Amino acid sequence: AWDYARFATGPEGQSIVVPNTGYMPTNTLALDKDHLAGFYDKHPNWYTSVLQTPRARPWFSWPGDNGVQIAQVLRDEMTAIALGSKEPEAALADMASQVRALLPKTN
Repeated sequence: AWDYARFATGPEGQSIVVPNTGYMPTNTLALDKDHLAGFYDKHPNWYTSVLQTPRARPWFSWPGDNGVQIAQVLRDEMTAIALGSKEPEAALADMASQVRALLPKTN
């Protein structure tokens, strides 16, 4: 598994993955002339994602197994506020109680 992960995220693996998926490379070493530089020369529009790399920010992840459900709670409550079907204070209270219930219990 480790050998595959190293290959897939390395320059050689990325030179296979990127042209076949449209994803941006996960490894900037793959941008050299021996790997993806020629591909991007032929497909300059695909290079746009690479140019956005400096703008990338860390992605927050909720602890535990309920991250998707927590994100949905937040969306639902913010939507209720935006639509005027719930007052912000009530939505915040509901949001907090629902998220607390979904977070893992700590000792």
